[in-house]
Amino acid sequence: MVVVSIADESHFFGSVRRCRSCGQNYASIFCETVDWVDSDDPQYQLLIPVTATEVRSLAEAGEYDVEAALEDLSPERYLFSGRGKGEIEWSKHWARGQVTVPRHD
Repeated sequence: MVVVSIADESHFFGSVRRCRSCGQNYASIFCETVDWVDSDDPQYQLLIPVTATEVRSLAEAGEYDVEAALEDLSPERYLFSGRGKGEIEWSKHWARGQVTVPRHD
């Protein structure tokens, strides 16, 4: 369930969502870098657990400051998945520490 939209660009969008099973809020972020060559563009998704205070911070950040607000987050862990140029399968791993938003257009 979407709690609030925090980014809405063609190659960078995200929202804060709430898990229907446990009620945990998390930021869901999608990034894509377009190279205009062969439609095989790198794509990344981050699922970041967030507190109620962090939800407010992300919601108030605004379009131009949301990336900085995301990179201020330091959850215990978050899910990072992605597919680089030329890769068929998406890789997934748990990341720790400060969030890094992947490069995007």
